[in-house]
Amino acid sequence: MKRGQSEIIGLVIVVLILVFALIFFVKIKGSDDDNESKLIRFNLKANSALNALMKSSVAEKKQVKDVINDCFENVQGACLIANNALGNNFEWDSFFIGGQNVIYDNKEYKMYYAGASEGDNYKIGLAISETLPYISLPTITPSLTPVSSPTTSLSPTPTLNITVIPTYTPTQTPSMTSTPTFSPTPTVPLFSPIVIVPGLGASINWNDLFSCNLSNSNNWESMPFYTAKIYDPIMTILASEIKLVRDKDFYFYTYDWRQPLNKLGDNFKKYINKISQKHLPGTKFRMIGHSLGGLVLRNYVFNNPDHKALTILTAGTPHKGTLDSYPLWENGDTKWIANIPAKTLIKILLLNCKLKLTKSQNNNTFQEIDLNKLNLLTSDREIVQNNVPVIKQLLPVFNFIKKEETTINFIEMFEKNNWIIDHPFPISVGYPYVYSISGINNKTLQYFVVTDASKKDANIGNWIDGKPKKVETVLEGDGTVLRDSSIIPGINHNIEIEGDHLDVIASKKAIKYILAYLKYFNVQIDEAPELLNFSDQQLLSIILEKNGSMVLTDNISESISERNMLVKINPKKGIYKLNILPEETSDSLLFLLLSSREEDINFKTYKLKLKKNSSLQFELTYDDTNFNKIKLKSINY
Repeated sequence: MKRGQSEIIGLVIVVLILVFALIFFVKIKGSDDDNESKLIRFNLKANSALNALMKSSVAEKKQVKDVINDCFENVQGACLIANNALGNNFEWDSFFIGGQNVIYDNKEYKMYYAGASEGDNYKIGLAISETLPYISLPTITPSLTPVSSPTTSLSPTPTLNITVIPTYTPTQTPSMTSTPTFSPTPTVPLFSPIVIVPGLGASINWNDLFSCNLSNSNNWESMPFYTAKIYDPIMTILASEIKLVRDKDFYFYTYDWRQPLNKLGDNFKKYINKISQKHLPGTKFRMIGHSLGGLVLRNYVFNNPDHKALTILTAGTPHKGTLDSYPLWENGDTKWIANIPAKTLIKILLLNCKLKLTKSQNNNTFQEIDLNKLNLLTSDREIVQNNVPVIKQLLPVFNFIKKEETTINFIEMFEKNNWIIDHPFPISVGYPYVYSISGINNKTLQYFVVTDASKKDANIGNWIDGKPKKVETVLEGDGTVLRDSSIIPGINHNIEIEGDHLDVIASKKAIKYILAYLKYFNVQIDEAPELLNFSDQQLLSIILEKNGSMVLTDNISESISERNMLVKINPKKGIYKLNILPEETSDSLLFLLLSSREEDINFKTYKLKLKKNSSLQFELTYDDTNFNKIKLKSINY
């Protein structure tokens, strides 16, 4: 036997083993599943896969089975054609499969379904089978409890309590001379509460973040400044116009966004199970996920067939990844991040962990720290990869790197995102209806044009897949996520909004769509707070490592900190007074950061000695034209 024939025989055997293994798995798994229609569909899919493959046309109108036969008969080129046909047919369904519908036509069962490959190639598939796999079909029999009554007449149209039994058992029509009474049916909850899952940077636990240790993961709270600007608009409408009560009718879920997505999905499941105790048994939830929050929901429904999602809406969620994550994962580089809340918090994490891992012998009570003069023990890349592993799971699963005018296949990259490939959004019977919102008309990264890493970078493991020298952008995105990435394969409930990554959840147009998704129509949204356009702003953030309050004042106004962080929007040139009231006695770091969308974050870092309830006063000289001229001077040290 020739080598080509051996390869084909081996490949066919492998395919057969996989198909029958899938059938066996589904039957075992389905034995505890009360949803027979679901089992039928999966059995049909498994039983039909090989049949459909063998009937596919591949060359000169021949089917795969004919080409394999030609291979056995030593027809020239047949083995190569068969091998390619087998490979290609399995490849294009590898990224997504769903939307299955079965019809009986001309003595054949035909299953039409949607499939997509990793390269964004969409097709309609057809699987054909002459028979269905054997399934024990349920039989409906009435279960009646007769109760004696003075009258022998029956109610005109009795409502029967249905009992489903596993196999068909003929039963005689009951003869009754009394009025039957029936067991009450369970109460189905009429109201489905709402759960909003925000994106990266909307939640905070400063102690956990500053610990530089993923195992320190306690209760995270909403980030006051960012939550107020991004998520309060929709929550204000739910409360004021629809009269829903927070933490009863709708919930805002906060979480440790540093963790990998499987961990985030598990934590969300625990949260849903906990709040479910406040509601009637059987209650399902209407879920809204913004950005990373949509991937948390995706993990939750994928890993939990018994999930409690009634419907899901994702807004600006990178279902196929985002290019912003590439420089951050491969070099710890934050300048490409367009989302200012996420950009600011990750920069704080980087600065803090750098200093925490650096040996410093300086005991000054107040000192500005120059990172360039320190012996840093850990690179930014290592800090990100060790402390924010979720970033890898945001890498694109489409081709986004060009090198020497050649587009690199993302599958061949050293750093690639296996999580999205392994966790397709389930679109099938038994899963929730899914909707999505996409932002457009914002300059969004589409390609990095890269060169090889320098010798210095290569020695420390940076830019292993190439260092960007320029970028290519398109307007088909929200500035962070490309439109095509924010759409879930297989659904057609998508709306496009002209706006950026925050507009898709907080703009009035987005709120109208979200309310319609929630089945709240004709709601006045004039009372919704206006969304702050972060892309046009400069934000001066002052962050205290240890617990304490801060007040920044000038001759006109004052800004007050919330949970260790004070934010001043578009500060003017001049002299400010900064007052710090510590809640503990300890050493602490103080960070000054100036954030904007188009540039990397400028920062200054200081070391302080705090004494509980002893006020510290500083003079801040701010120059809005040159960050290097910003000075912080102690007044009462």
